[in-house]
Amino acid sequence: MSGVSRRTFYRHFANKNELLNHYFKQIINRYLTERKYFTETDNFEDMLAESMNFWYQERETLHILIKYQHYDFFFHQFNEHAKEVYMSITLPWFACSGKTDTQNYAMSFIVGGYYNTLRNWLMQENPEEPKKIAHDIQRMIIKLTDFFDLDETNNIDNL
Repeated sequence: MSGVSRRTFYRHFANKNELLNHYFKQIINRYLTERKYFTETDNFEDMLAESMNFWYQERETLHILIKYQHYDFFFHQFNEHAKEVYMSITLPWFACSGKTDTQNYAMSFIVGGYYNTLRNWLMQENPEEPKKIAHDIQRMIIKLTDFFDLDETNNIDNL
């Protein structure tokens, strides 16, 4: 807000939360517009890397919001659009069924993990590149699948 008079600020925003709300709406709308590019990728790792790259470009602002405990406000706004994002992924490797309760639980699990990953990652002064984070997450998912000996075809059909 440096260089903006108090009078000019209050002409556009009633308070700090209204300003944050405006910023969050803008960034979420940009994310929703750009998601079509990363949801068209051929695999999970590339999709995740592209998605995280979007937030990486905003890392300085998001780092400040996390530091001053305003990131949860962002999450609540993002969460309103989460189902739209989740349901837009129609790639063959993405597990999805027609059961609404299953979709809601899966979406909550995925969005919560995604949110916490972004928060932990972007709170760092020098966060790693998005590709590294995406690669590490994919490796962890593969290791969990192997560890629990999940039968991919059997479990996906039952979702």
